[in-house]
Amino acid sequence: MKNIYFVGIPIEAKGINDFNYIAEHVINAKFFWFSYKVDIDLRKKYKRINFIIGLDDDDLKAMITKEMDLLICCSHFEGFCLPIAEAISLGKPVFSYKLKEIESVYLNSINYVDCFDLNSYVDKINKFTLKDDSSNANKKHINYIINNYSPRIVSKRLLKILLN
Repeated sequence: MKNIYFVGIPIEAKGINDFNYIAEHVINAKFFWFSYKVDIDLRKKYKRINFIIGLDDDDLKAMITKEMDLLICCSHFEGFCLPIAEAISLGKPVFSYKLKEIESVYLNSINYVDCFDLNSYVDKINKFTLKDDSSNANKKHINYIINNYSPRIVSKRLLKILLN
């Protein structure tokens, strides 16, 4: 049984309905959505998704990253998607919609699915859950991401921009 995660605000623009569709059609996995806040109605509406609150809890984050087998990004738009960089830095595989912004940063270090093709997404995740070794990413680029896009480095760069 694989543990599949996404991090973000559980709204349509971040792909909550897409994530739920995948969760309903991938049987050999548990799905977790990690956020700061989750409305009680969402828990009732999306029964296959386990919502976790506590992005600011370092112990909880450590537990999640240890248990995570895969990060998927179903967001309908993204600028950079820091959770992808975090997952890569931990050596976790990532599947994302093939958005230009994501592709320009992560190149071939993650797995892509054509935008909004949920059946293809389900097929790829089902294949992943049946494999023991799913990492086919470009190792050189993964090292580049780890060395240049860690959460600490990105935070420092953003602070530098904001303070200047």
